[in-house]
Amino acid sequence: MRKRISYRLCLLLCAAVLLFAQVPAEAAESAVPYIQQMIQYYRYYQEEAGDQIQVLLDYITYLDPEKGDLWETIMEHWSYYNSQMEPSYDVLPDGLPEDETLCIAVLGYALNSDGSMQPELVDRLEVALASAEKYPDAYIAVTGGGTAANADVTEAEAMADWLIHRGVSRDRLILETRSLSTTYNAVNTYAELVRSYPEVESIAVISSDYHVAWGCLMFQAVCDYTQVYGKTVIPVAACAANRTETDMDTMYYQVKGLCDITGIPFPTGEKPAL
Repeated sequence: MRKRISYRLCLLLCAAVLLFAQVPAEAAESAVPYIQQMIQYYRYYQEEAGDQIQVLLDYITYLDPEKGDLWETIMEHWSYYNSQMEPSYDVLPDGLPEDETLCIAVLGYALNSDGSMQPELVDRLEVALASAEKYPDAYIAVTGGGTAANADVTEAEAMADWLIHRGVSRDRLILETRSLSTTYNAVNTYAELVRSYPEVESIAVISSDYHVAWGCLMFQAVCDYTQVYGKTVIPVAACAANRTETDMDTMYYQVKGLCDITGIPFPTGEKPAL
């Protein structure tokens, strides 16, 4: 009799353990709303919101150390590219690797409807050509998809043809032909480098003056994300720009890109108060 009771008691205890194992523990507080709030502070105030951003970063790290590490790094780079970086004009600066560990990434620009390039994209290519001649062993990634309404050509293909006709070897060129945004210029190019060009260890970004900080941020954010999660790291080493007369606030697009890269929902709501 005792054996039978003990056996039944054991079955009941096992069933209870299985039942409670299926009941989720009380959910820990998510860091995501605080990341969204921090993003909003930087979007609207940039460096003026330094104190608020640091308080939020500390709490994010308390809630989720991995996300804290990631966003501390992203915020440092976000601040740098928007407030401290001084791009080189017309050609990349001195001091970059003089071998195939460097990749020069040229960001695309919408084509005319007939597939021809707009003057601004040609200006970017002039900077790329000067930089390719200065660093003759570097790879050159041209990135941009099909934006011509009436022509079957991508930005990357048009850019590659222009460079080849001016003496750049086809063997140096990496074409990324799918992206339709600055974010995916970075995401897709980075993925191609990781997949097929393991020798590349740094990226130099070329774009227009108003756009180059945004472009650098996207490439570096992909790098930061991969570094935190233990994958291949290819940081931004430098940038160069062509001069324009465009005065464009790109902060909304920078926020959108960071959210897309990191998987954080785009923050909505009113502008926070300082």
